[in-house]
Amino acid sequence: MEKNPFRQYQKENDDFLKKSFAGWIKQNFLITVKNTFLNNPLFFEKILEKYQLFDMSIDHHVHRQNDLEFEICQFIVMFHLHNTFKLKESEIGKLQNDKDYIIKLCSQVYDAIAIKNYSLSYLNSNSIFEYYPLAYYCGVMTNFLSNCLNEKIALNEKIDKYNERIFIPSFSKILTKSLATCVLINANLFEETFSFIRYIIETLAIFVAINNYPDAIEFHNKLAIYRYERSINGEYPKEFLEDCSKYNIEQKQRNSFLNYGWLFAIPTFKSNKLSFDGVLDAIPPDTKELINLKEYFKKTYKQCGVFIHSTTIKHDNCSVMLNILQNLAYMLDITSVFFSDVFNLSYIVDGVNIKENFRKIYLESQYDENDLKSSKTAKKINELFLRPSFIK
Repeated sequence: MEKNPFRQYQKENDDFLKKSFAGWIKQNFLITVKNTFLNNPLFFEKILEKYQLFDMSIDHHVHRQNDLEFEICQFIVMFHLHNTFKLKESEIGKLQNDKDYIIKLCSQVYDAIAIKNYSLSYLNSNSIFEYYPLAYYCGVMTNFLSNCLNEKIALNEKIDKYNERIFIPSFSKILTKSLATCVLINANLFEETFSFIRYIIETLAIFVAINNYPDAIEFHNKLAIYRYERSINGEYPKEFLEDCSKYNIEQKQRNSFLNYGWLFAIPTFKSNKLSFDGVLDAIPPDTKELINLKEYFKKTYKQCGVFIHSTTIKHDNCSVMLNILQNLAYMLDITSVFFSDVFNLSYIVDGVNIKENFRKIYLESQYDENDLKSSKTAKKINELFLRPSFIK
């Protein structure tokens, strides 16, 4: 009997996938989930749309579907690692025989593919970290919010609730640095992100502190011009030196005043600390949320500083990656709250609620030290740092 070339190809492809992902997920379970996904008409229709697979010939499958199925399997493996992070081997084994769990896993992959246009897939870095759920959704949220802000700027829409002279530049910077963080994570350059995380924290804190004070915003923007002029000429502008005299700033304090002098225009600023601590002091503790936010800013800013200024810290790569992603996700969540206050946003894309999925993944990714030490998934992720792709 003549062999069916498509079935022969599919068998060879499945064998390749089993070999590629061996050690990360039970091989037969992977193929079962992959086939369940591809056999769902709704899911397959989305694949046709997102991957533009309109040529269904055997030749097309032989030369192209391998890449597609490999990417689907990367999603399956990484969502499975996320889902089972806190589970024991025996519990994971039970899940792999659970039809409801297979359906859940397929749905997670479907949602990820449905919002693929907002992902970092255009980078073509061949890094699997892009597919880890928390990293994936951080990238999606960053691109989604960036697109939203750019559209509003292009349409010249007014911002009513916040001062747009500080809102637009602040959140443009925050989202640019968030994207840079996602790109570095995608490139397996985790520690290089700490300077960006600290920058995002400071920009958010400044926005919260300064938004209600137009005079402080004007002074803040004027100091930014002074900093630019000094970077070009190597000298302090004359107008800046006049401001130093006005506020009795000593010569050794000039750099601090150049960065934080605008704090003097905020009525709640009492500490005279021309530093990030001064920015935190200027945020009024009006609500429990603001008190918690100030504490978070202070703690995380200090943690980032430790990593930035030290080359001798011994650490677990998985815990570093997750710490970065958790902090980035938290600040993107805060950013989305400000955006929702200003813009009439719908987070629904192709039937998928980006914000709801993002928050769910983020909340599920809150791990304590014991989780990181005992998790088999954490150990597997650590191995990926030595080999940040599934193919050796």
